[in-house]
Amino acid sequence: MSRAQRFWGRSKHAIGGLCGISHGASGVALALLELGRYVNHHYWSEVAEQAIAYERFRFDADRLTWRDLRKSVATDESYRDQKAAYERGDVSFFVDSFESDSWCNGAGGIGLTRLRAFEELGVSSYREEATVALKRTRGVLADPQRSPTLCHGGGGLAELLLESWRVLGDVSDLELAQSYSLETSRERYLRGGYKSGARSDDDDQEDANLFTGNAGIGYMYLRVLDPVHTPSILAFRIPRRSCSAVAFIAPAMPALPGIVLSRLFPRTLWVVRHVGAKVLSARLEDWRSLPPDSLPHAFDTFIQELAPGLPGADRDRLCDLWALEHAKACLDNEIVSFSLLHMKSLVLGERVPDLLSHLLDVQLLLDPMVVLHETQWDWVTVDDDHWHHILESEPQTQHVILCPRWQHVMEESLSAFAHAVLLAFRHPCRVEDAVAVIAAEMALDNAAEQAILKDAIVAQVIEAVSAGLLSGVGG
Repeated sequence: MSRAQRFWGRSKHAIGGLCGISHGASGVALALLELGRYVNHHYWSEVAEQAIAYERFRFDADRLTWRDLRKSVATDESYRDQKAAYERGDVSFFVDSFESDSWCNGAGGIGLTRLRAFEELGVSSYREEATVALKRTRGVLADPQRSPTLCHGGGGLAELLLESWRVLGDVSDLELAQSYSLETSRERYLRGGYKSGARSDDDDQEDANLFTGNAGIGYMYLRVLDPVHTPSILAFRIPRRSCSAVAFIAPAMPALPGIVLSRLFPRTLWVVRHVGAKVLSARLEDWRSLPPDSLPHAFDTFIQELAPGLPGADRDRLCDLWALEHAKACLDNEIVSFSLLHMKSLVLGERVPDLLSHLLDVQLLLDPMVVLHETQWDWVTVDDDHWHHILESEPQTQHVILCPRWQHVMEESLSAFAHAVLLAFRHPCRVEDAVAVIAAEMALDNAAEQAILKDAIVAQVIEAVSAGLLSGVGG
């Protein structure tokens, strides 16, 4: 999966970027589709389609639904379960998703975005995906265990049926929504109240809230009674205005590929604009028709074609920087679960005091996902003036560490000393032995200097253990 497919927000309580209309990519796509229609500008619909492409990547063809990627640590029990899974090396626990057909995180809401995308853009694949969502929704609507509320209940699913009638003209879906609302009213009479969407099954107390309670159920009745004149709050629609009224929202936007690449490879793009701007501008226009997941490969090919024709110094700088940003992007794409990285940081953090209590006797290992990278210029410093200086400076070996975190891929400069210490633990090594080897390589004759050096090595090890870069073997 390429990060050129857009999702919004990295959460430690999720496997990856969430799908769905309430918390995930579908909701952003719907908002962007509406913004594009409001200002009559294609840029926003292009970004919306990238969000849809991301959810297409997360579609489970075996279950015929979109994956619910939430993996929360909301209770002590869920924390214990995740910790136990991490300690036994059960990666599957952190990548296995579950099914959700609700408006908020499942097919019910995703289908609404696909119907809107089909309505606005006329792309047949969006109608096909909406059809899949509708089939799931029709099959689960009558589940007696489901509350009739909006967020994750039947009220939210009924909205998809009403939109199917409006967009596709499917009268049977309108009739099904009407039938469901009547059944909801009957169930309320039999239960003596509506089932809440926020309370346990054995709690009969009603809920007054809009998304999880009676207010939303009442709204569902209004929509079913008059779906033409009652506006949808679950798939909002804003009227189109004249472009002159909102011109500030739709300036002459640069080609979307340039916006995407500036997020994926900002420094490489900056250098290319300084050494090959004319060629780049033409390519950015050509890439507008590419599917979003093809853009990084297209940019890589472009760099390989551009570099050989540049003057020697410009070529070396571009290749040096591209190797760094490409390595960082590859490491980011190797992340299989944000929640796994979060639990890893928690567990390793809990182990630090015990490791430090007998540090010299412990065998440590450098995190296998850590990349120790070498560049010839300092690209880590994020400053335009510094980068301008680099274009005039001579090469000098720099050490960089790349480490995946749930928030991002950490990128930091390393001193040659810190680099040497970390290298000593590429394979399992007892700390006292590593200290001796590193000290011997430094070849200091003075005993006092050797003692100071060994203390510095131990301090560097402590820092690396505390940062989760080094961990005990078997841990």
